[in-house]
Amino acid sequence: MKYLFLALLLVQVTLLIAENKKCKEKRLRRVSARYRKCLKRGFQSSLGCQHNEKRSLEDKPKALARCTRIEERAKKCGYKCEAPAADTAADAADTVAGSTALECLEEVDPLGLNYRGKINTNEHGKCINWEDSFVKPAEYPDSGLEENYCRNPGEDMGGPWCISEGGDYGSCVVPSCSNEPDTADTDDTAAASTPGAILF
Repeated sequence: MKYLFLALLLVQVTLLIAENKKCKEKRLRRVSARYRKCLKRGFQSSLGCQHNEKRSLEDKPKALARCTRIEERAKKCGYKCEAPAADTAADAADTVAGSTALECLEEVDPLGLNYRGKINTNEHGKCINWEDSFVKPAEYPDSGLEENYCRNPGEDMGGPWCISEGGDYGSCVVPSCSNEPDTADTDDTAAASTPGAILF
């Protein structure tokens, strides 16, 4: 009986360690960013988070199923809803023009999913308009694909990017809002920001 108890305890500890490994900081940031994007698209949260009441995913079953899976991951990782007043990244994403458009990456958005600044050059040169590239704005309506500004429509781990006039995919250098050099996963993102990255 004593050995059975120890075996069960060992199994529980192993499962707990495995669950914690699944939700390391990097994964939690990615899941959180995706979950916030779902909320912005009108996904109704079962975690009590505020969602965009002007939109709904009820008529989009694939998007609804995807957001439901993302919510399950967020719940397992211990995602906490943000206070409405603190949701500045989402507010900035809603306003592209004027002084409210952010020209930097916020700490809560290291991948630049909500970046709506006007930087329009990547490591290869000036960006082309999104309409002229293989990525069409209609396919990513929440990504702010306007003119030739750097954006991150496919949640690329390298952050905001664009296609240069020479046809080259490349990451854009967008400063961090915290006045520190942007080092968000630079060691892990080099491979993820290569040409031909998969967009979803």
